[in-house]
Amino acid sequence: MHAAAAGSIFLFLILFAVLNVLLGALVVHLGAKMSGVRYPAFGKAVKAVIYNTLASIVVSLVFSTILPVAGTLLGFLISLAVTLWVLKSVYRTTWGKALLVWVLQWVIMLVVATVLAGLVGVALL
Repeated sequence: MHAAAAGSIFLFLILFAVLNVLLGALVVHLGAKMSGVRYPAFGKAVKAVIYNTLASIVVSLVFSTILPVAGTLLGFLISLAVTLWVLKSVYRTTWGKALLVWVLQWVIMLVVATVLAGLVGVALL
């Protein structure tokens, strides 16, 4: 592989990661605003997305490696607890509102995915 191609791939990966964080932060920010979190700044959403991504990767890898079958479920549950703790800490809110932010972000993502799938489906007709 040529150095220019490797550089292009690396740049694409960096841009994809930044876009992923920004879009994820937008969804978390909307969830935080809808749940009534006090001071739901976009910068806090970016911080929460970065922390949650890193924590989820570590927790999932550790538990999937230690306990291959049961560890996946256990890793998910612990990752969820860590995610809620991060949201609670970043937004300085209650466990209930952190859970509401998490649920709302998933609802928002499902709605957006459904709309985009419908638009793509209509475009393919």
